[in-house]
Amino acid sequence: MINVVLSTNGEQVMCCSHIWLQPYAPDTTRSFRFTGILFKKTTAFDCADKISVRISMLNRKLEDVFYIQFGVFVFDYRESGIDELWIDGLVCDSDEIAYRQGIIDVFDFWQRGQSFDWFSEPINSLLKRDYIVACSMYSGLNTQLLDKDIYEIDISLIKEQRDFFYLASITFIGDRAYLGHDFHSFTDCWIDIYRDNGWFNNKKVRLLNTNAIHDPAVSSLISEAETFFRSYKFSVELVS
Repeated sequence: MINVVLSTNGEQVMCCSHIWLQPYAPDTTRSFRFTGILFKKTTAFDCADKISVRISMLNRKLEDVFYIQFGVFVFDYRESGIDELWIDGLVCDSDEIAYRQGIIDVFDFWQRGQSFDWFSEPINSLLKRDYIVACSMYSGLNTQLLDKDIYEIDISLIKEQRDFFYLASITFIGDRAYLGHDFHSFTDCWIDIYRDNGWFNNKKVRLLNTNAIHDPAVSSLISEAETFFRSYKFSVELVS
């Protein structure tokens, strides 16, 4: 599911299925660990001054989705067995996006057959943010809703606004689905869903435990969401 390709001078020298960036460093050099090695030229790193790292992922359609490419000026490298390589160096030639370890970690959960426990993460967790990005890469926007008459969302689970968009995605579309990361992108998604499905006259949204809201921002969001769902002809039931 994760494809990491290392090259020197335009020639591929290693492919692997996982990359990990050591989060702390005493200086401006960074350490990367590469595991799940599928192919490696044995002497490729002996004289390499610079390597190129290209990362892509397989989406739900088994298409290769490009994530990021960057260079590393190699200061040192070390091997640990046949399936692990460390490279220390300076990151260079990066795309205009940041490398985010959390996106890699989410795809690694999936390729190891594990589930991501959203509600074990603290409020404002960066991994929650990265999970939503990973879902957008993996699923894109799937406009085919789950075949239900009633879509239930438990409001008591919502501690921050991001929780609502996660719950909405799994409620309406399913696991690993993307349905926006804020209210603006959420409404944009529904424009495409409406285009492919029309009005939802015979469908209901049931919001459970609405008396459990304590955060004013979450309360405002749920009020907006209720009005929004009604605008697409859902009936909305509020259950205290």
